[in-house]
Amino acid sequence: MIAERTGISAEDLRQALTVESYPGGRSAEGYPSFSPMLIEWLKESWLLASAQMQHSELRSGVLLLTLLHSPLRYIPPAAARLLTAINRDQLQQDFTAWTKESAESVDLAGGQAFRATETGDTLLARYAKNMTEDARNGKLDPVLCRDHEIDLMIDILCRRRKITRW
Repeated sequence: MIAERTGISAEDLRQALTVESYPGGRSAEGYPSFSPMLIEWLKESWLLASAQMQHSELRSGVLLLTLLHSPLRYIPPAAARLLTAINRDQLQQDFTAWTKESAESVDLAGGQAFRATETGDTLLARYAKNMTEDARNGKLDPVLCRDHEIDLMIDILCRRRKITRW
């Protein structure tokens, strides 16, 4: 979508990004190998998406924006030359407008663009359970008749006792 907007041919970009177009893309057995830079690219993209753009999901447009910030670090020079047609500053400023027709920009349930800051939904609230709040509300079962096990765990965690063999 962004490539079409800037006049970059999807086929040319696909060809520049294929493993066969640059050396070192395959292992000795002929299987494709993952670059350690893939993890770095995903980390930097997540940082850009969550910290600067206030997104709660990693979208392909943000992945592309991360590539544009340091293209030669992640992709071969032929692909980097193709991506110079995209103005990264303009893409970052007008990200919502550039990606409004993307399938990633629409929340299927509500039909509105996803905004993490407006919903107040955090990743911690989404994937974790507040056990302190559950205990206050009486939703947790009390631990009864486990004094020995609790003392043992406290001893282990605090390392009060040292087991020495004679």
